[in-house]
Amino acid sequence: MKHMLSALATMQVAVIGAAMAAAASPPAPRVVAHRGRTDLSEPENSLRTMRHSIAQGVTMVEMDLKPGRDGTLYLLHDEDLDRTTDGHGLLAALADADAARVHLKDGTGRVTDETLVSFDSVARWAAAEPRAHLMLDIKKTSPAAIIPIVRAHRLTDRVLVLTFDPAMARAAFAADPDWRVSVFVPDIDAFSTYRAMAGGHPMTAYIPTFAPASLFRAVHAAGVPIVTDAMMPVPTGTLDDHARKAGSGVYRDYLAGRPVDIFVSDRATHVLASR
Repeated sequence: MKHMLSALATMQVAVIGAAMAAAASPPAPRVVAHRGRTDLSEPENSLRTMRHSIAQGVTMVEMDLKPGRDGTLYLLHDEDLDRTTDGHGLLAALADADAARVHLKDGTGRVTDETLVSFDSVARWAAAEPRAHLMLDIKKTSPAAIIPIVRAHRLTDRVLVLTFDPAMARAAFAADPDWRVSVFVPDIDAFSTYRAMAGGHPMTAYIPTFAPASLFRAVHAAGVPIVTDAMMPVPTGTLDDHARKAGSGVYRDYLAGRPVDIFVSDRATHVLASR
């Protein structure tokens, strides 16, 4: 009996200690594959790459949306096709009939057999893949052009729409009362402005990597989810750059001092491994 009581006491201490440690540390954020990929050698804004990212344990993929000449939304970061595909010229001048002949390049510049990806094809995949959440960098694309596809595939509760200026944020809030909109919050004044603009609309604050930890804490205390990333330059390079040189503990150390709900990286699997 004495040994049993001692064992129970030890177990209780361990449980209490674990609970205290969990309370002291912020919960691990959702990790996002920037442009859908977990390694810079992979094609960006590629459905094949996104499938691979989800298979590796990532649960949110970021992508860039732009319309072609016929209004179809495609995944492309740049205005033109030249850097990431074997096509040339502006995406805005590309007809749907020609898109099927444009192939993606991987991170080394090698042309792949995957063609330019439409947002509708990504939404169709995500609808059948419950692990996948989508972060949509809509650039200058009208939110009203995106929401019909989101609704058609019943993804409203699995998308986060990125905006980086007040006009686009206002348009995104107006496009749908239920989808979550991310707004760019470099300081507490911007946070106050966007909170008033959002009203009761679901909102997430995208805080720059280099912002003071006090801003992260203030937004967190207000109950608003926070996004930040490992690609924005800090004084001596990006967090991803530092982690390549010093190891993935760089991510853990950065996140330990800030409440972050969603963390975007070009090296998402390395972030996951750092936990």
